[in-house]
Amino acid sequence: MKKIKIFSRLLFLLNILSAILLLLGYVAGKISPNTFWPLAFLGLALPYLLIINIGFLIYFILRGSGKLFLSLIVIILGYQTIPSLMQLRFKSSETPENHIKVLAFNVRVFNLYMWTKEKTTRNKIIEFLEE
Repeated sequence: MKKIKIFSRLLFLLNILSAILLLLGYVAGKISPNTFWPLAFLGLALPYLLIINIGFLIYFILRGSGKLFLSLIVIILGYQTIPSLMQLRFKSSETPENHIKVLAFNVRVFNLYMWTKEKTTRNKIIEFLEE
């Protein structure tokens, strides 16, 4: 029984740590890396910290523990940053009539330095772009 209490306390301690890191990750987008550069790494880890906190939330919901509110409150505090982490599209992929197509094509200076041994590469690129 004592091992279960130690495990539960350790898990809640990890939950507190991940909640603090998630809050700092939310703030990372507002603070310049020139001011405090380690915080930028938490901004990069934000999706993973969010998943960890969602995992803690689910765990404590299944356990029926009141400790679930820590992760719940931290996730709710950062609800505005979640759409920037993942994009969900519910609209159709139809393009409107007046749209612009942008083509980015790495042509390696049209094979000026003979990256490929084929001599017709330049002509093939131009033909592709004309199509």
